[in-house]
Parts: sequence; structure tokens; C-alpha cells
Amino acid sequence: MAQKVQEYPMLPAEIESLVQQLLRVLPEYGFRLNRVLPIDGTEEADFLLLKDLDSTPTGAVKLKNLDQVIHVRNAADSAFSKVKGATPTVGDDLSTKQYVDDQIAATTVAFVGQCRLEKSGSDLLLKRWEGKYLPLKIGGVWKFKEIPSAGVTLSASGASADTTYFIYAFDSSGTLTLERSTTAHAIDSDTGIEVKSGDASRTLVGMARAITGPAWADTGTQRFVLSWFHRRGIGAVNGFSTDRTTTSTTYVEVNSEIRVEFLTWADEAVLAGISGIALNSGLALTITSLGFDGTTAEDAWSGGHSGAGGEAIPSALTLVRNGLAEGYHFATLLGRVGGGTGTWFGGSAVGARNTVTIGIRG
Repeated sequence: MAQKVQEYPMLPAEIESLVQQLLRVLPEYGFRLNRVLPIDGTEEADFLLLKDLDSTPTGAVKLKNLDQVIHVRNAADSAFSKVKGATPTVGDDLSTKQYVDDQIAATTVAFVGQCRLEKSGSDLLLKRWEGKYLPLKIGGVWKFKEIPSAGVTLSASGASADTTYFIYAFDSSGTLTLERSTTAHAIDSDTGIEVKSGDASRTLVGMARAITGPAWADTGTQRFVLSWFHRRGIGAVNGFSTDRTTTSTTYVEVNSEIRVEFLTWADEAVLAGISGIALNSGLALTITSLGFDGTTAEDAWSGGHSGAGGEAIPSALTLVRNGLAEGYHFATLLGRVGGGTGTWFGGSAVGARNTVTIGIRG
């Protein structure tokens, strides 16, 4: 087994990442890495020297039966070559970092995409995050494709309103490109990476929903952009703009204006809650619950019985919901009464109205 890489203050983060990938590959071929030494010198000599293997390779080391090869330098070697911008031959070192990047990218895809999908201006933006590589199947071979420093964008032009799309990345004649598709994703059987169902050349990077325009949306009441890689917590809140009432003795949506719309991944839970105050015109129950996508109440409620007409009744509840289908949903406030008229406070003042909140990840 490979030993832990010794840490050097001068070791760049991206080089260290390459070393970690090499550590995963070399033991499969019987090599034990005792130490990793950084090479001091000019930028052209900025590569790693791997030494002291259990056995001396007799030629190029072929990784995972792919045609990309690198030569692993051993303790018997006494000199190294600068091969800036050239392909090394048998007997050379690991050569330039870029060559090592290319080879490792073609031989291992064990790491998640170093990116995040967000809305930027009117477009979707796939940007670098904790690195700059994304696993793509290019020409039938899995590689890590470098994400441009400015990221990759996708406009909503041509999208259909009220439609949820999966966002995929692919290599288009050497250029990293995004596409939207209603085709679901699936697990690539060779790597475990999520790809477009039926087309492994497309790697899943996110999900987005188009609104009228067409346009992409990501607001406090419509969370319609999710990233597949490097998910983060996302919140949304909406409230009644004025007092809303019902006389229904069974659960109804008190008013649709309070809906919070969102997307979710199938493997994530959704946190939801309601807060505010209600009252009843008579001596009767006023009960609040929460529903997803309709008037079926979740197993959480808040309410009370008016002792005298007009007494305030808290509407406060939280729940964590698992099992929502992947894609579009809305959360809304449901209410019912035992009699009389139930009223849920609304208005423009923050902190003085009934609200629905949700928390998702993406």
C-alpha cells in the first residue's frame, strides 16, 4: 500500500491533487511509493519525481490498459529532462505537469467534478470549484476536462417555459459545452459517474427549470437552479401579502400566493416550515398544516381553539420530508377550521405575516 504523502509547504495544491491520483493507481501495479520529492527550479521543471519503488520498471508503465503511458522514475536514475511542451518517451521523467494532467485524467475518474452550476446574470454558469476538472467521456475514453477560468455558460434561449431540464456537459471538438435536456440521468456502469441516459459522453452537472420568457430563475420564491457537484444549502421563503381566510372544515390551500417553488434531487431531503399567526371569528378550532404540490397535509400541524372570538392562534411547524420525486415541487400553507372563519395574517411587513420556508441542497 502507498504511504501518506509527505507534506511540503512549497507543493502547489494542484500538484498535490495529481499526486493523490497517482497514489491510487500505482499500487494496482505492485509499486509502493515511499516518498514524493518536489523539484525546485524553474517553471519548466515544475513536476514531481517519484522514487524508491519496490521494483524497477523496465519500460513505460501502462495504466489500466489504456494507451496513455507514463514512465515512473526510480532510484537508479540520476538526471532528469525538461520536456516542456513535448510528449515524453520511455526513460523520461513524469515530464511537464500538463502532460501528467492529461495522462492521469485519462486513467482515473475517482474524483467528483471540481465545479458548481449556478445562475449568473441571465445564464447558467458552470464554474470552477475546489479545482478545475470535470470527468468527461471523450472519444470513448474517460478524461478530466479542464474547465475554463471564466466557466461555461448556457442561455435559456429556445427553452420551454414551465419545463425542468437536466444540464449536461460534453466535449464539442475540444470545447467544454453545456446542453439542456429532459432526458433523465443514469449511472455509468464503468465509473459510477452520473451521465445522460443512453449517452455517456454527457456528464450530469445540474438541473434547472425555465419560466416564461423563456428565462432561468433562481429567486427567494423560485429556487430553480441546482448543482449536481458540490451542493450547498439553499433557502426560500414566501408570505401572504394580505390577510387570507377560509371557512373550510377540511384542509384547503388558503391562498396560492404563498407557494414556494423549488427543485430537488431524489437523494436529498427537503426542510420545510410555516410560521405566523391565525385567528377565528368564533369559538372554534383553526388548524394549519403544510402540503407539497396540493392539499394533502403532511404529518405536522399547528393550531388551537379560540376561547373568545378574535384570539390569536400560532401557526408554527417544521418538518423534514424525504422521498419527494426528483424535479419540480411547491410547498404551501393548508388550513381548516372547526367552525367560523379562519384568518391567517398577511402584509408587506417582514416578521408580521404568515410565511412558508423551505431548505434544499443543490
